[in-house]
Amino acid sequence: MSTFQQKNFLIIRFENYYEGKLKFEENLPVTTKKEAMFHGYGLKSLRYTVHKYKGEVDISCQDNWFRLKILIPV
Repeated sequence: MSTFQQKNFLIIRFENYYEGKLKFEENLPVTTKKEAMFHGYGLKSLRYTVHKYKGEVDISCQDNWFRLKILIPV
């Protein structure tokens, strides 16, 4: 995880290695846990909160790396 300020934005970046394939719905990864109806709310809540403060959330996957970038105006 890294956090820094660039121009007028607070930027928070997370990276996590994973093996397998991720499926996306509504620009968010779908949980891979067995009891799916009890999981998958964390990133939705995060996105809601960031948008509330006029920020943006970018989620991407490449070469077995899950990347989350949050930009919040300061």
